[in-house]
Amino acid sequence: MDKTLKKIRGAEVLVTGGAGFIGSNLVEKLVKSGAKVTVVDLLLEPYGGNKFNLEKVRKKIHLVKGDVRTKELMRKLVKEKDFIFHLAAQTGRTISLSDPFLDLSINLAGTLNVLESVRENKNRAKIIFSSSRGVIGKPIYLPVNEAHPANPRDIYAANKLSAENYFKIYQQEFGTRSTILRLNNVYGPKCQVRSNHYGTVNLFIKYALSKEILPIYGNGKQTRDYIYIDDVVSALILAADEKADEETFFVGSGNEISLVEIAKTIKKYIGDTEYKLVPYPDSLVVMDFDKFYSTSKKINKHLNWKSTIPFEEGIKRTIKYYKKYLSFYL
Repeated sequence: MDKTLKKIRGAEVLVTGGAGFIGSNLVEKLVKSGAKVTVVDLLLEPYGGNKFNLEKVRKKIHLVKGDVRTKELMRKLVKEKDFIFHLAAQTGRTISLSDPFLDLSINLAGTLNVLESVRENKNRAKIIFSSSRGVIGKPIYLPVNEAHPANPRDIYAANKLSAENYFKIYQQEFGTRSTILRLNNVYGPKCQVRSNHYGTVNLFIKYALSKEILPIYGNGKQTRDYIYIDDVVSALILAADEKADEETFFVGSGNEISLVEIAKTIKKYIGDTEYKLVPYPDSLVVMDFDKFYSTSKKINKHLNWKSTIPFEEGIKRTIKYYKKYLSFYL
């Protein structure tokens, strides 16, 4: 990553959704690396970020309370930027089904506004876009790779896939530089835990610390590819390199972890923790399937990236953070 960090040092960087879970962790790393960082975020629950997430770097960044859907604002913010990390999104999959026009507005109109802002300014800012493993839907083979057919099962994933196509069109027609990262299930410090729409691992840790029973839908044997936030941040920064231009990468640990395994690992470090199996709510049945994990061969080959934080170590770090700061996320 050293070569990429040198390019980041002193660069003008815009992070959309920079007060959110992934965005704020990225912002801290960018600041530490010497970048000049501007953050734009709604700062509005439940779709915006948390000001507390930026507490450590607040005096070292330019924080703008704003909406990526606002044309005038984005035209202004993208000027003279070297890199744009586009993370602003509505990320609740069930919310996308109950309020599809909200998801459409933020995840598609907002993304198109970022792309148009760069095009109209005629600058060469590189855009790194956070997509989702959800674009794949139910896998037909494992591990999933970038060649796997896409078959989204919710509005959020469908809009992420459409946004990916927008980036490809702007690359081809206007020469807009971009890289797409399809993130697996990200966990770690700074994720909001007020509702059950965002992040199973962090939500389970909140339940455990609050002495509540961990509800596990179905038989608990469903597996996903969980990846710690620090690994995701390193992938995002590496994607700023020109070697990643016009590429799409999966970002995951490559490992399957079941819901029951998550609960048992949390219990190991928190202690008095119990879980119980409960029936799926109707809103989640359509999105359920047994297994998902991806390979990181492509991103490893292009950018020499791989997951470095074992799941148990990530759990320990996340528990340590929420033991200290949980009150800021409730």
